[in-house]
Formats: sequence, structure tokens, C-alpha cells
Amino acid sequence: MIPSFNRQRWILLFGDVFLILLATQLSPWLRIGRTFNVFEIHTGASTFTLLLCLIMLYIFDLYNTGRAFRSADTALRIAVAVFVTAVFSAFLFYTLPSWKYGRGILLIQIAMIWGFLSGWRWIYSFIFSISVHKTDALIIGAGRCGTAMRHLLEAEFSPYRVVGFLDDDPAKQGKVMGSPKVLGPTERFKEIASKMRVNTAILAITHDRPSGLVRRVLEARLNGMSIYGDAHCV
Repeated sequence: MIPSFNRQRWILLFGDVFLILLATQLSPWLRIGRTFNVFEIHTGASTFTLLLCLIMLYIFDLYNTGRAFRSADTALRIAVAVFVTAVFSAFLFYTLPSWKYGRGILLIQIAMIWGFLSGWRWIYSFIFSISVHKTDALIIGAGRCGTAMRHLLEAEFSPYRVVGFLDDDPAKQGKVMGSPKVLGPTERFKEIASKMRVNTAILAITHDRPSGLVRRVLEARLNGMSIYGDAHCV
């Protein structure tokens, strides 16, 4: 099933279309020192390259607005997507000579597309990360599920900021689990939440939950605290 495109994805897509078309138009000028209407002379080739590149970007998860776009992984994904586009385009152009334009123009076009799209995602990520209000949250449980939840909540557009863990394992007390650390046992839940001024907690415990913990979680919820349980931890 293809996910629906929200407003941010449409902005990302329209930016991609504009920059791919810009690279297509500028590449002949950089190669031969003069410009011409690429879309008129090479309508089929330029349209195919545009559509294929957009499809490759989608396949490589580059329209997932929950990703951290300011990363080397994003630049690498874009590089692979445009490389695949170049390979398929070159194959088609030499199968259909009437669509072909110079190899030098194609190489410059692909390089420019990679640079433009990498820069665009960095700018896009910077603009929209400013508008995302982060809610501080505690994770109850510093085991496998808790650390997996921390990684999930580290996404650039996640509405939460993990400020620490609670765990009853003495060996984990004070231990740094990535960036936030284990702040104390679950019996200090109310005290730590008040001290950290946190009003949101995520329950991430895979094993049986002690009756004392259940009672403290229920009390916190009755006092207005938002408590969420991770379905993957059930």
C-alpha cells in the first residue's frame, strides 16, 4: 500500500521535481557552453529521467519525512538512487537512439541532481525541524525494548525528546544508554518526573510488570501524566 502524501511530503516532492528539471536544463550549458531547450529537443529522455529518478527516491525511502535527512546515510541513498537512474537511462537511450543525448551531459546532469537533492534535503530538514515542538519524555525500562524505543524517538521529526530511563536493575543505575542515562529505579518514578518536569512517560518493559510499578503508573496517569505503552513490547 502506498502511503498518503502529507503537506511536507508534497513540498519535498515539488522541490525535487524543480531541482531535477533545473539540473536537466543546466547540464548542456555546463558541458558545451551554450544552452538549449532540453525538454523540447529531448522530451522523452528528460521525462523518463525525471520520473525514474522520483521513483528511485521513493524506493530508497527518501520521502519518509520521519528520517533524519541531515546525515551521510541520506546522501548515500540519494547517490545510489541517481546512479540507478543513470544506468537505466543510459541503457534506454542507447536502445532508443532518438532519445539519446551526450554521455557528458548525462553525467553532469546526474551529478547535479545528486548535489541539488542532497542540499535540498538538508535545507528542508533544517526548516521543518525548527517547527517541531519536542515534548520531554521518560522511558520506563532500559532493556532491549527501551533502547529500541529511544532510537525510534530520536527521529528528526519525532514529537518527543527522551530525557532519561527508569529501570530497577541495579547494574544499570547511572548507566548511559546512548545519550540519556538511567536516572533511577521505577520506585522513584514520581520524584524523578517531578524533578525533570516531565509529564510524559513510555512504558517499555517486555517481561511481567511488577504490581508496584503498575500502581505507580496508574497513579501518575490519574494525576494527569501521559503514559504510553509500546505495542512492540507486549
